Amino acid sequence: MKNNITILEIAREAGVSPATVSRVNNNHPKISPETVRKVRDVAKRLGFELRPFHLRQNHTTTLRRRKYRQMQVALLTRLPATVLNAPIYSRVIRGVEEELSACDYSMILRNFKCSEPFSKLPPRIDGAILFALSGEDEKFIRALREIPCVRIMGRPRENDFFDHITYNDIAVGRQAADYLWERGHRTFLCIRSTFPGREESFCRTILDKGGRLEILQGKNLILETGETQLANVRELGMLLDEMKNFPVPPTAIFAPVDLIMLGLYQTLPHWGWIPGRDVEIVGVNNELAFLKNLNPRPVSVDIQPERIGREAVRRLLWRIDNRKEPLTKLELDPKLTSRTDAL
Repeated sequence: MKNNITILEIAREAGVSPATVSRVNNNHPKISPETVRKVRDVAKRLGFELRPFHLRQNHTTTLRRRKYRQMQVALLTRLPATVLNAPIYSRVIRGVEEELSACDYSMILRNFKCSEPFSKLPPRIDGAILFALSGEDEKFIRALREIPCVRIMGRPRENDFFDHITYNDIAVGRQAADYLWERGHRTFLCIRSTFPGREESFCRTILDKGGRLEILQGKNLILETGETQLANVRELGMLLDEMKNFPVPPTAIFAPVDLIMLGLYQTLPHWGWIPGRDVEIVGVNNELAFLKNLNPRPVSVDIQPERIGREAVRRLLWRIDNRKEPLTKLELDPKLTSRTDAL
């Protein structure tokens, strides 16, 4: 306790009962996530230190022998089929499955429909990996808090209840900028879409180096059609038409994902710009299904999704036996594909 603040004062300020504050302090899983966050925000503002999320009163770690485990882990997602089938997400799932198999575990994949409420958790599982799982309702979060869970991909959440393994998005933009600068480029274009972390990092790095930077803000640059995703070449073409107003044409372009880079390869020649000759493009994700069809084949920043999947499995299996240890938020550094990889 700090500054003589009491639970009664926190309850009054948060508009809840003292019993609710006590349950939040004890990390009772039945308290709704919104109430937890509200009480914790008030306590932080008043200077009262609540227990960390990973500690629960009277919570005991069950150190069951390995043979008594179910030997099954659920991979829970809530993604449209077009996104789930994208190469980058398939690589995440492959990393999870391969690591689980190496540990003699089975994987249960459950993709909840975006248009429907969350259903029950799969039965007989030792834990779950939460893969791009968003919009969870309070009842579902309570169920998740009863078992060990690890989130993967996306941005780490503030005041979350679970470990999180993802990629360092800031390093993505920085690596792309450093590579293009070392290649001798001094005039740049950043295509902005829906990845603010890597886009802002790229722009900041270029400006800090003293480069000339143009920015084009795109909308709906990726189409969701049928069972796959496509670059919206029509929108990209309209966006690139603005380049005629640039005082100095860029010699290098940063595309926040490889699919947008694929669209640039299709649209730039209509303006007389040949990728690899007049302009160099760097993308993100190292999606070989796209890159192998591009000539010259470009460099891409690989966020290493298989490694994210493997690290998530290792963290989850460790968490099963170490439930009282502090939560971790791990952001893995990406890897820029080398010129040899790109040829």
